[in-house]
Amino acid sequence: MAAGFMAVIVVLGVVVAVAGSGSESLDDSAPPVPASPLGAGGGKPLGCRPTDTSQQVPVSAPPGVTWELFQAIALPTSATAGPLVRQGGQRSCYARTPVGAMIASLQISARLTYSARWKAFLAHQVVDGPGKVALARERAGTGASPPLPAGGVAQVAGFKFITYGPDTAVVSLLTRLDPSTYVEGTFTVRWQAGDWRLELQPDGTPNAAGPKRSSLSGYVAWGGA
Repeated sequence: MAAGFMAVIVVLGVVVAVAGSGSESLDDSAPPVPASPLGAGGGKPLGCRPTDTSQQVPVSAPPGVTWELFQAIALPTSATAGPLVRQGGQRSCYARTPVGAMIASLQISARLTYSARWKAFLAHQVVDGPGKVALARERAGTGASPPLPAGGVAQVAGFKFITYGPDTAVVSLLTRLDPSTYVEGTFTVRWQAGDWRLELQPDGTPNAAGPKRSSLSGYVAWGGA
């Protein structure tokens, strides 16, 4: 994988206590849920009723967000914006809102990158296109997801929306490498088949890596530490 991508996604891991559901090991005992599986009546799957409806891009940390551990990675979750459907290691059912889109970008990218069930996630929660083909080709040799790197790493520290619409959201996330160094990563998600799906970069990486920064200036502080 591209070094820039690894620098961004790796720093989502944490070695400190976080609020939320606690440590979560990878559960591969159940098949993943499609991005928005339809029930017998053609509606949302059971339990998929997000109540967040605000289309305002947040200018402060979204309320009601807690942080769960996936392996060593702290990921946001909300009772109103999602993910509301949980099966195996997958999370789906997000609100069609800025907060839902931002949470989906982190949840999907981390699980796609490090889950042993990455093939199923690639099929159900990633937008079709060159990036999807590139990632499948890259991993065709081993069929395995990369391990988390050893050692302590920081987590997401802030966000900034580049654009938002009901069909597409582009959000830049800032992660802390050390007390005075941050790095940018820009994610794109698109609303398809009733849920947010991640659009990969042409080379198969989940985000476009940006420059390093010395502060959170221009970003909203946000994180689970």
